[in-house]
Amino acid sequence: MSAHSNRLFIVALGILTVLPPAAVDAQGLFSLGRTLSNLSPADLEATTRARTEVLQKLQAGAVSAWSDSKTGHSGEVGLRRIYEKNGMTCGDVEYLLKIPDSQRYLAVFCRAGDGTWRAEG
Repeated sequence: MSAHSNRLFIVALGILTVLPPAAVDAQGLFSLGRTLSNLSPADLEATTRARTEVLQKLQAGAVSAWSDSKTGHSGEVGLRRIYEKNGMTCGDVEYLLKIPDSQRYLAVFCRAGDGTWRAEG
């Protein structure tokens, strides 16, 4: 496996851990894997920054957009709703990836006692 392929595989595994099983089932592993293979490391970093921004705002309806002029890829990350679960503040985060076709993925994040946001599966 080349270094580039290995890096994409590691990134794909990282994102798979962020998505709850229902989101993976709804999109299909093949579709998600295909989507991830089209993202550059800069695209992935931009989606992470966008997710962090909407979670910090903690307002349902908050959206953060990103784009990469080098790849032509873009997307948005939005906070669909906020709720309490097991004593933690949680949010449904929706990813809209335009690479070039639009695809949506939903992930759940909850704020742990130390203030960090963690993916819930």
